[in-house]
Amino acid sequence: MRLYLQNGYLDSHNLDVQANFSLSEYEHEVVGLWYQIMAGRDVFQFTTSGSTGIPQKVRLKRQQLEASVHNTAHYFGLVSGQTFLCCLNVAYIAGFMMLYRATKLDADCYVVAPASDPFGWIPPDVNFDFVSMVPMQFQSALAYSLPRLKSTCRQILLGGAPVDPTLDAHIKDHGLEVWIGYGMSETASHVALMKLGQQAAILDGAAAYKLFDNIQVQQDERGCLMIQADVTDNNWITTNDIVKIDGRLLVYLGRADRVFNTGGLKVSVDWVEQQIAPVMKRHFDGRSYWVTAVPDVRLGQQLVLILEGLGESEINLLAELRTSLVAELELIDRYKMPKAIMNVPAFLRTPTGKIDFIANQAQVLTLLGLPLTPEA
Repeated sequence: MRLYLQNGYLDSHNLDVQANFSLSEYEHEVVGLWYQIMAGRDVFQFTTSGSTGIPQKVRLKRQQLEASVHNTAHYFGLVSGQTFLCCLNVAYIAGFMMLYRATKLDADCYVVAPASDPFGWIPPDVNFDFVSMVPMQFQSALAYSLPRLKSTCRQILLGGAPVDPTLDAHIKDHGLEVWIGYGMSETASHVALMKLGQQAAILDGAAAYKLFDNIQVQQDERGCLMIQADVTDNNWITTNDIVKIDGRLLVYLGRADRVFNTGGLKVSVDWVEQQIAPVMKRHFDGRSYWVTAVPDVRLGQQLVLILEGLGESEINLLAELRTSLVAELELIDRYKMPKAIMNVPAFLRTPTGKIDFIANQAQVLTLLGLPLTPEA
């Protein structure tokens, strides 16, 4: 296995040879982790992304990581001698597992510091058998590096953040092999996969993930997913993810901590974001947004759509956006429609690029100053 960095490479079959080329600060971190993997370290510690709460420390044993490698390698047909691209932060589970898979499978691995451009410094003639990106990187590559995606990336795995439902058409049109994974730090990366760009398995009208065969699942009294498998060290872990399960099919409905009570009606804002995605694409394609709730005198909590960094000309288009939202959600459930639209200068994000819901909620309330009053 060769670990390719910007100014040279290291060879796992000749570990005594140290890097005789310059390394960035991030590459020093990568190389340090790589040597620990090669040395057979038994336990690694990770920090969860913290997008919906205080980041937590998670300790994973080597056998959990290797069980995850086995699941992924078996599903994607990954073998020795292939070439992987690691463009995710190795300090977090998704990026670390790309490095770990390559090392354990004896596959060459190119490492690019996490950024919107997933290819960074890599020469254009390098082909990849397996790539993992966050949706933001994939969308950037679709816009600016589509020929490269099509010609050099055989299989692409997305994860770490919600995927824009409108991506399906782009993926299908361009013949890309793209999957989205469901998983977390506690499960050593994904435990279920959904292929994009084609007809996914459907459960109660919604696209469903397919669980790996060796993953055991059930639900708690909230309807949240519980998981037991080799990747969890055979312990049951309980998530905050509300799901539907039927056999090996799993539908993600939203997080329990993102369900709000507005006027006596419980609403998942994850569900609302999915419903408004087509309208947002028509009016503000590529613009980041999220839905939350703020205190309201009459409703208790009122749903609000938050957009990021709109210019003055775009702000003038918000009335048109609201009219479209009314028309769209009137057919679904008018009571689950955001009652107001806000613009904030910039979203606060976690180190993995996810929207930090806790920090942004505080920012929104600070900007409002007082509870939002209902519309007349």
